[in-house]
Amino acid sequence: MKKLRFIYLIGIFLFVISSCDKMDELIVDSPQTGPNLKGLIGCNDSPDIYELIAGKNENVGTVTVDNDQVNLYVTYETEGEWLIGEIHIYVGDSTAVPSNKKNTPVPGHFPYVIDEDLSVSSYTYVIPLTEELVTLECFAVIAHAVVFKEEMIEGEMIETDEETAWGCGGKDFTTAFGTTRWGCFGEYCLVECEEEPEVKYLTFKTFTDLYYPWAVLTEGEKLFTTGWCQDWGLVIPEDGDIYDLMIEGNVFAIATVSIVENNLILNITSTDSNVPLFSTYWFYGTKAEFVSDLNGDCPFYTHWLDPVVEPASTHEIIIPLDH
Repeated sequence: MKKLRFIYLIGIFLFVISSCDKMDELIVDSPQTGPNLKGLIGCNDSPDIYELIAGKNENVGTVTVDNDQVNLYVTYETEGEWLIGEIHIYVGDSTAVPSNKKNTPVPGHFPYVIDEDLSVSSYTYVIPLTEELVTLECFAVIAHAVVFKEEMIEGEMIETDEETAWGCGGKDFTTAFGTTRWGCFGEYCLVECEEEPEVKYLTFKTFTDLYYPWAVLTEGEKLFTTGWCQDWGLVIPEDGDIYDLMIEGNVFAIATVSIVENNLILNITSTDSNVPLFSTYWFYGTKAEFVSDLNGDCPFYTHWLDPVVEPASTHEIIIPLDH
């Protein structure tokens, strides 16, 4: 998978961190996380669906496991008033699960973890298919979550009814590990995906002066259902495309696409001479590349190649079609 590199001014990077995205440092080759990526459901026509059981006996949702050529997707979805607070996942050989002296799996030691308060009803964890997983073909998927409800108490939303929950796919801890602690999991077998033509998508994010306000491409396919980026779109660019960039219901800039010889030319022009463009971050590539570098709920756009970072009325970006 293509790795995106970080190539813009350190001062701008520090400003962005302190402003709108609350970014974490990228660790190369680490598993990446993401929101409910509804446009990336994998290639399994019948993905495994486990019941998400809380408190030993209450069904609070589902855990869906799917894969494509490069990633494993573990999607948690809760029902009713239940929300997801934390996620811990182990995938691999069932004999190598991080456990205590009584052979009970310990979620806090699982390799794929979101231990912050997510407060969402759906979340997809994207795990790269390692050589070990591909070699195993079938492996344990132990999906743990902390789920809770919220209640308005004296004008403040308070977490209530917190429970631990497991994705139950037909296997239990007692039988598999000989432990008396309750828990359950499933076994997933990878499916082979047919090679599909490589389709490349375009998207971008443009800021006004001082990085605020900003606008994203809202046309095309929407991959996200949570976070501020839920309106962010991906398009397959065609010659003559025109897009409006909206801020607070008003057209802030016009973006046009033209194909000249072997180049895609993206022009973004401010509609107000008093409000120049300040920076534009753009992406042109496959969906797999797009989600290979995520920051929580949204794309880590500051890792995209060759941003335009200069005040101007127009930003012109020339992208080789074989980019």
